[in-house]
Amino acid sequence: MPAALDPCAIAFVGDIHGKPAAFEHTLATAINRGVITIVQVGDFWIYDGPKEPAKLERIITRVCHDARMDTALVDYRFIDGNHENFDWLTPDATDPVPVAEHVTYMPRGTRTRLAGADILFFGGASSADREHRTEGKTWWPAENITDDQLTRGMDAAVAGPVDVLVTHETTTAVFDKLCTLGGHALDKVDDPAGDANRAKLDQLTSAAQPRALVHGHHHTRHASIHDGVRVVSLSLEKAVGSVTILDTTDWTWRVASGRRDTGDDMILWNRASA
Repeated sequence: MPAALDPCAIAFVGDIHGKPAAFEHTLATAINRGVITIVQVGDFWIYDGPKEPAKLERIITRVCHDARMDTALVDYRFIDGNHENFDWLTPDATDPVPVAEHVTYMPRGTRTRLAGADILFFGGASSADREHRTEGKTWWPAENITDDQLTRGMDAAVAGPVDVLVTHETTTAVFDKLCTLGGHALDKVDDPAGDANRAKLDQLTSAAQPRALVHGHHHTRHASIHDGVRVVSLSLEKAVGSVTILDTTDWTWRVASGRRDTGDDMILWNRASA
């Protein structure tokens, strides 16, 4: 039985690291719940070749066919992370950039309204392991946030209320909290470039005052509230916690329990906790 279409829901997806299987799994997790608006939080990297757009569209078509959902309804957006090909992506672009029929790159400082929510997109993060990478092949300096990009983001932040700020890196306070939990965040301690990126996001978050901040990069599922902002930290790829769904009618947030909707998704926040 097909899932009921939910035009007032947004699925936020964690790092997929260029893996088509992770793209398909997280897309199906959303579509199987009737969610057609999907926002991926960076480390996407399925675009840099003549066959990639067609590959994305084949996966979208297959997933929608299996769910008996109209492919034309799917609106998939992504931001850049640190594991991207910046010969193909331009973080300084001022408008959304289509990379396939249903997939759009949102450069740093762009904003739009999706499924009833005003969203500000701001990618970028540091590769703490860059000394083991090859510049121009597996690492680009453009991964880091510049002062000009921050200025553009600040201008966008004050242009109107922001419901959700979508980033790859997170704020300093959230990073410090994730470090207490162990895991991937600890690998990024003592990285001056990471510190500088987080300091810029501190400024952007303060200016935007979003209702929620959603980010990836640290591969850890977590939910917290910092300075009145609800923060959703996403896991990666096929892991539980890599997809979190927002119902914009009542601001209920839930973590998808798996690819199929079995009715046991975990509620993070609902109207009663607003």
